[in-house]
Amino acid sequence: MKENPSIKIRVDDAVRLFGSKAELARRLGVTAQALTKWHDYLPELRAYQFRDKHPVEAEILIRQASSGTKQ
Repeated sequence: MKENPSIKIRVDDAVRLFGSKAELARRLGVTAQALTKWHDYLPELRAYQFRDKHPVEAEILIRQASSGTKQ
């Protein structure tokens, strides 16, 4: 069975994409306070959830995180 590779999405990049922490939290179904505990990257489970809900946006953010560039 093939394993899914780990994906990384920067919290700051995702917040910029959606305009606010509140909007990112709403789209992920968590509180804005939860985002403050995530430090630099979305937790892996949330990153997969983000990718499933927003595949185009996630692909952009995953590429940025892997290349070290910002939006």
